[in-house]
Amino acid sequence: MPVLLVLGLTMSACTLLLGLCGPQWSLLVTFGLSASGWNGILLAEVAKQVPQSQTAAATAAVLVVMTIGLVVGPSAFAAVAARSSFATAFVVWCGVGRVVVTGLLGAHFIQSRS
Repeated sequence: MPVLLVLGLTMSACTLLLGLCGPQWSLLVTFGLSASGWNGILLAEVAKQVPQSQTAAATAAVLVVMTIGLVVGPSAFAAVAARSSFATAFVVWCGVGRVVVTGLLGAHFIQSRS
């Protein structure tokens, strides 16, 4: 889980910086590297958290939610950008990422205490 937290924080920070500073090569490379490998790590973490007999169902459920995000996410981003600007859309998306990271931190804290 700590790897996912670091990746989430990195992607969220890159999203905020894209909104505030615009596209910079180093920022885009960092964003691309952090955003390209998280899904495999997430699926491995899900498989590790559930009993072996439920691994297929749990990873399938996560993939359904991820696919919904792939459909809804770009449309929501475009709607925010159309109503305001790309900079605002990136800053809003940073907030969405921070909510997810906060949820992961909470889950990690609860799990480590039990």
